[in-house]
Amino acid sequence: MSAGTLEVFLIGATDIKNCDILGKSDPYAILKFKGQSFQSSTAKGQGSTPKWNEKFVFSLEGESDVPLEDETMFVKLFDKDHVVGSDDFIGTVRVPLGQVLASKVDGPNAYDVILPAGIIQGKVKLSMKFKPA
Repeated sequence: MSAGTLEVFLIGATDIKNCDILGKSDPYAILKFKGQSFQSSTAKGQGSTPKWNEKFVFSLEGESDVPLEDETMFVKLFDKDHVVGSDDFIGTVRVPLGQVLASKVDGPNAYDVILPAGIIQGKVKLSMKFKPA
């Protein structure tokens, strides 16, 4: 694996599942890669079309048995419950990194949101850039 950083710009989402019966969901995202995790802010009241416009930087260090181009980053979406109970899981996004590394810049791309039942509903828009050390 190459050392460096992976910059991820979480732009927003479209047509994701609205988990609230009354009103709109308050979605947030958790980005996970190589043992690192970042949480976005909560897009209060934005329902199925949240906008985050937040940047996260993953540090890539040392050698690995798996080439970076074969790695996958995960984005998990949740609906923040402000009153009772735990946050509702909306779905998962899998982002294969091979394309990011091949182009050095991954201009905004939309990735499918996979619901727990395996159904695709909605997209998450990300922009990514790998910077070698």
